[in-house]
Amino acid sequence: MASAFALTLAYLGEQCSSMDAGGAFAAYITGNVASNLIGRLVSAAVVDTFGLASNFYFFALLNLAGAVLVYFTIQRVKPMHAMPAAQSPFAAMIAHWRDPSLRAEHRLFCHITQTWRGRPLVDRMAHQVLHNRESSALQYAMRDRLWTLGWSEIEVIDDNLGSRLN
Repeated sequence: MASAFALTLAYLGEQCSSMDAGGAFAAYITGNVASNLIGRLVSAAVVDTFGLASNFYFFALLNLAGAVLVYFTIQRVKPMHAMPAAQSPFAAMIAHWRDPSLRAEHRLFCHITQTWRGRPLVDRMAHQVLHNRESSALQYAMRDRLWTLGWSEIEVIDDNLGSRLN
């Protein structure tokens, strides 16, 4: 179901203008939350009144009614047209690799994903932390980049990176 949710949001993002997309996303998400709540309440009432087996028949009929509704309303929606690709995916990938700022951010996030995998950065790079100040230079460069992008509170923590090693 998560893929259906993501695909629907992607579809709404492509079909709606940038001004209307936020409202469309909010309406879709609110509808999902409300239908989950109402579905549970209705299910409980149907089970209490008619029994467990009736609950399955009731929701099967409700799903069929939804399918009929979609069948008759989807014909009114314009079909999506494929957007022509400006360049090949390979050329786009090479262009991204040539961008120095993207390469720097890639290096930063590669280190972050190593910690997400349960491999602490400090323990794996003890020699670099203690003897190579390159990581400090990268942190200060990232701090400057974030400052230019509008971030106001940035904390650089290079002073205590080697504290667990001693």
